[in-house]
Amino acid sequence: MKQFKHLVFAGTFDYLHIGHKRLLDRAFELAEKVSIGITTEKLYKSKPLANLIQTWQVRRRAVTEYLRERNWLKRARFFRLDDIYGPAIVDRTMDSILVTKLTKPNTELINKIRKKKGLPLLRIIVAPLVRGDDEEIVTSERIRMGEIDREGHNFQFLISNFQKKSLILPKYLRKELRKPLGILIKSQIPITNNQSNPKSQLPNNKTLIATSKKTLHFINRLMPTMVITVGDIITESLLRINIEPEVKLID
Repeated sequence: MKQFKHLVFAGTFDYLHIGHKRLLDRAFELAEKVSIGITTEKLYKSKPLANLIQTWQVRRRAVTEYLRERNWLKRARFFRLDDIYGPAIVDRTMDSILVTKLTKPNTELINKIRKKKGLPLLRIIVAPLVRGDDEEIVTSERIRMGEIDREGHNFQFLISNFQKKSLILPKYLRKELRKPLGILIKSQIPITNNQSNPKSQLPNNKTLIATSKKTLHFINRLMPTMVITVGDIITESLLRINIEPEVKLID
């Protein structure tokens, strides 16, 4: 006999990681039936590197496969979550909600609405946050930013313990890695291609200024968590308009 009949909890579930799995384990340990909300873009569009978040279908598939492996799928129900409430403010059968200390304030709002509607209050269960080997919280944001893997292992620790050896980029990856990620900002003024004079192949100052200002516009609009420049020309161009990239790759 489970402690609760119908538990609800939600998350982005991007790059399903050890923290998500611990929550899923806890949810099905507690309740006979579990409703799982998977957030849509309306809720996560302001998250760091939101453009890298997997599609709703991919995220649901990952959770589904995890539940199927543990024979819990028949006890699960999925729903799209466009706001912080979802069906928790209307479903009378729900008797509990699983959260972390980061999302607990939302449950208090949910219970206020349920009380106004004459619905029984949800029992709030606060699950502990999972921490990686660097003692920081494991989150999808940190995975998207390349700090940790899905098991919470910090890449800096992995690299420091990795024996130094020569790494060669495979030919099949070269074409793939040439593809730009995100928005490609092109120069407005054509660049000459005079092989006898290599300097003539470089964009002039007007080109650099125009392209840099266009880049600044996108940076201000998108508010990225990190700006990385590759090459001395683009790096110098951004520095001239007072943009200090977090990472600068210069050969």
